[in-house]
Amino acid sequence: MTWQLRLAVFALALGAGSRAGLAQDYAANRAVSHPADSSVVGVDFSDAALSPSHWTLTLHPDGSGHFHSEMGKPPQGDPQAIDAPDIDRDVQLSAGFTAKIFEAAHHHKLFNEDCESHLKVAFQGLKKLSYTGPEGSGSCTFN
Repeated sequence: MTWQLRLAVFALALGAGSRAGLAQDYAANRAVSHPADSSVVGVDFSDAALSPSHWTLTLHPDGSGHFHSEMGKPPQGDPQAIDAPDIDRDVQLSAGFTAKIFEAAHHHKLFNEDCESHLKVAFQGLKKLSYTGPEGSGSCTFN
């Protein structure tokens, strides 16, 4: 599995599982404070055919972050479909997992490289990975 697919799968799992407890409500436990390292990794997902149709995740090196999703159009013709509500919450990830995310950003030139696989695959939403920090910034977008 490629690095971009792994990060996208992680982000999708976090987004889908935020209500199931994968992401803790960080604000309820303590005030959000960011370390002197102002680095931020972001993941942005958009697909108008899904609900949520758009979500973003921002992460800081200390594992704190924020997840925001916007409800899309209600599913048409599927009475059993569940439409996800808007979510806007702070999250806290483990230090070890967060370190791997930031290591991947640095390993892949702060996402200043082509992250599209160029394989013929069905459209699965647009994903954008981004990094901003003292070393610079970068981003890449892929299906």
